Amino acid sequence: MFVRELQAGLLARAFDIEVKTGSYWLTWLRSRRLSPGMQLFRDWIIAEAAAAS
Repeated sequence: MFVRELQAGLLARAFDIEVKTGSYWLTWLRSRRLSPGMQLFRDWIIAEAAAAS
């Protein structure tokens, strides 16, 4: 996503780790319950990922 900026020296990597394009992480605080909207989104994204594989 920021290849040009990295190559131009405008940005620097904070960590020596890469995330491949197309990979996603769904996160939320364990101390909070999922809202109905978040639950719907979670269910949808899991179904989409399953259908794509």
